[in-house]
Amino acid sequence: MKSGSLLALLLGISITLGLTAQAQAYAPLGHEIVGAIADDRLANTPTAAKIRALIGGLSLEKAGLLADTIKGWDKMGVDGPKSFRVASPKIDRQFRDFWRANQPAYDIHSAAPSHHWFHYTDVPVTPSQNYGDGRAGRSKWDIVHMIPYCVEVLRGRRPEQNERKITKPVALILLVHYVADIHQPLHVGAQYFDAEGRIADPDKDQSALADEGGNTFTLELRDEPPRTRGMRKKKLHAFWDYDAVNALFPQLPIRVRKRELEEQIKPLKEQLVHELATHEPTNWGMLANMDVTNYAEAWANEILPIAREAHERLQFIHENKTGKLLTASVLLGGILAGANEDQIVALRRYGHATGLAFQIVDDLLDIEADAATLGKTAGKDVAQGKLTYPALLGMDAARAEAQRLLEVAVDNADMITGPNYLADIARYICARRS
Repeated sequence: MKSGSLLALLLGISITLGLTAQAQAYAPLGHEIVGAIADDRLANTPTAAKIRALIGGLSLEKAGLLADTIKGWDKMGVDGPKSFRVASPKIDRQFRDFWRANQPAYDIHSAAPSHHWFHYTDVPVTPSQNYGDGRAGRSKWDIVHMIPYCVEVLRGRRPEQNERKITKPVALILLVHYVADIHQPLHVGAQYFDAEGRIADPDKDQSALADEGGNTFTLELRDEPPRTRGMRKKKLHAFWDYDAVNALFPQLPIRVRKRELEEQIKPLKEQLVHELATHEPTNWGMLANMDVTNYAEAWANEILPIAREAHERLQFIHENKTGKLLTASVLLGGILAGANEDQIVALRRYGHATGLAFQIVDDLLDIEADAATLGKTAGKDVAQGKLTYPALLGMDAARAEAQRLLEVAVDNADMITGPNYLADIARYICARRS
């Protein structure tokens, strides 16, 4: 593909990414929206004709999904009887070769990279920095390197018979996906933590662990109703991928079957795509003299402040072992006593609320109580810089949160019929002074 056509493609894909902060999240729907906008921008142009010829008639709207679709091969491989086809025979064959050359791997020192690594980079959001300012979280196989890799294949500057098995059709399809991924903040920035759960600088502490783009976080929203049986905990990354995209369509019902949702969302998506494709922003363009191979790093630097803000809006609090032990205990008692489904849910809520209340009270006592009363060294958490509830919320707000959790615990304890001491136990935990 000639440089002029490639530039037109990149501009067509990326033009929407400066339009709205809400567009910076990508699950299948998000990738479809980005690809559809590129289709709209390039419609009836020579570039569009070249693209369709190169990728076997696929639209960019559908092509943008394939880099994630092939993750479905990870468990069973591409050669088994249950292996599914992702595109036309020619494109499918090339993607199978790509998968074989870049199979899933968990060792960063693996001889061959994993195709999963190509989707992201983990630049530390603390301290503030650009992509080129350090080494932690970056690699030669991250998204900032793979976008120009694909560009070089399309330009003919890198042979199609390369070790990664990225042919021109594969390069174009990957590029549609990666350009969207790099504008999702959690595909670019990550927070790092030391062994004590404190935010750390991985360039100074090489043992610090990344949050993997929010995939290691369980997200608890204050205004979210309690989960019931069968509802999975939500990860921060998934929240950006799904909830943020769905927020583009507030008129849709919260709970609806997948097929019905697709039918309802189709005209709304088409309307949004047309609006974003026809209203060009004033601040999205790159420098006139910048080569397209440098776009990826510029995009990463542009999105890093939003990744930083996404993490700054979180309160990093671990679910303590005491809470898990308490929850397990009351659930076991409930199951042995023949509790029904509603009561099991109530017991789970009770255990979670009482456990967190215990942790908050413990944090408050560490600050307020003396060593003789507390039975251990007072002020130890503060001295060690641990991330505690009072440190995050303030003393008054932490007390209020403990009281709120106590009320949740008592309300759920009241749902358990027959004599029990659950409410009294929760009150004792919140009233204790040692």
